[in-house]
Amino acid sequence: MAAIYILGERQPDLATPTIEAIPSANAVMVLMAHRTANHLPLNKEKQAREFAGMSHVVMSVPVRKVNRSDSLEALPQICDAILED
Repeated sequence: MAAIYILGERQPDLATPTIEAIPSANAVMVLMAHRTANHLPLNKEKQAREFAGMSHVVMSVPVRKVNRSDSLEALPQICDAILED
């Protein structure tokens, strides 16, 4: 895996998509918030294991935030920006 991309909030006035790096310490928390089982209650041991796993991922794979406009017509530009990154 080359990178993990998180979609930022849509920005109606943004003309061109931008991509910014998310520091590893922040990336762990961002990924934890986006995990599939986020709604399931986990005991402390499982949470610790999941946190350790996410920490391992962000140490080996860059995590980036995609800032994008509110327009569906901008989707090709967003895809191009990710591919260029």
